[in-house]
Amino acid sequence: MSIRGWSMWRMRMRLAMVSRRSSKVGEGVGGMGPIWPSRHISSARYSGEGGYAGGTCRCSCLNPLATRAVYTFTGFPETPVRHLYLHHDGYPTGAAWRFAEALREAPEPDSFLLAFLSTQPNAEPIQSPEQAADAEYRYLVQLVPDAAPHLQVQCWRRIPGGDSWNPRCGPMSLATFIRRFLPGGISD
Repeated sequence: MSIRGWSMWRMRMRLAMVSRRSSKVGEGVGGMGPIWPSRHISSARYSGEGGYAGGTCRCSCLNPLATRAVYTFTGFPETPVRHLYLHHDGYPTGAAWRFAEALREAPEPDSFLLAFLSTQPNAEPIQSPEQAADAEYRYLVQLVPDAAPHLQVQCWRRIPGGDSWNPRCGPMSLATFIRRFLPGGISD
């Protein structure tokens, strides 16, 4: 590929990353094909003519992202402390979506943990957050026992390759967390 061809390819890739408006495989900027290929690209390569050639390329908007997270629930009547591990969509927007789904099923704070478990059947119970050495995010959801019980969330992020957890946000109310990271809410 010539210098000019390489520059054009880089420009198209940047445009594709900036304008990720399409959610259909095969659509993109300048007919480039899937936007935002996920980590699971097998033998996909640039063809030089504005598309991917050979192999398969899965778009991350169709497949869950492999961002692992640990969710810790404390203060709930049925279980004092519960740790759950989820293999994908652990970034704050994914967590906000999960929380909103659980709230839609059971809006009462006392029953939030049971609703979360029923809406997340792939959640794996673990004994402690340290068991999930590959988790990138960690959430603490706490039932605060007041005259009017409410839910509070805190989030930490581990930089890939690091050992320490860095505060990402919180503590804040669950409703504030959902509004912050899922501004459009969820549709019925």
